[in-house]
Amino acid sequence: PTDNATAVATTSNIVLTFSEAVDVESGIITIKKTSDNSTVETIDVTSGQVTGSGSTQITINPSSDLEEQTEYYVQIDATAFDDGSSNSYAGISDTTTLSFTTADETAPTFISAATNTAGSQVILTYNEALSSTTAAASNFAVTTNGSANNVTGVSISGSTVVLTLNTEIKNDDTVTVAYTDPSGSNDSNAVQDAAGNDAATLSAQSVTNYSTVAGTPPTITGVTSSTADGSYNAGDSITITVAFSE
Repeated sequence: PTDNATAVATTSNIVLTFSEAVDVESGIITIKKTSDNSTVETIDVTSGQVTGSGSTQITINPSSDLEEQTEYYVQIDATAFDDGSSNSYAGISDTTTLSFTTADETAPTFISAATNTAGSQVILTYNEALSSTTAAASNFAVTTNGSANNVTGVSISGSTVVLTLNTEIKNDDTVTVAYTDPSGSNDSNAVQDAAGNDAATLSAQSVTNYSTVAGTPPTITGVTSSTADGSYNAGDSITITVAFSE
């Protein structure tokens, strides 16, 4: 990465470009975390992690991936590299000459889904803010009581995806939602975070129904009566049972 670079991949090597060819001599390259100045790794320039001796580019390969969304800086001993005339590179001893910040590489995670009270929308909530670009309505599938309920619109609001539905959801409906990532790679035609990480495909999930739209009222399906001895006489206590549809 170049100085002050951002969104650097956590798997990146550190490449030093010099004005002329240099040879590896002796010394240490140190990678530190800016937040607390802690040492992440010290690398001997004579190790196999440092390559390119005799050229204008020296490649440093950290032994493990760096952390996401973290600022680092690199320090280099003044004895590490010489040119062909044995002039030594001055090195880096400060915290700013070569610093960079790694990328956000974690996809947003689905948390929950619910309807609005009007029964006109299903709202999917993720664990972080989402990009304003998103997937097409055809990438979502909503069912109401097992039947498809067409999605007519998709919008992003903060960490939520708002789906507008063709058919109003009643307060007694059972609702599910599913989402299909349109491609196997990160792209703008998908649900993704601000860093461009696509949310994963989502199998059918239960939707919490907050609709206040009245559903189908219960109906009486039968009325029965009974007495203690099965006969009906004046003064008997009669039990009347009313059966409802729900």
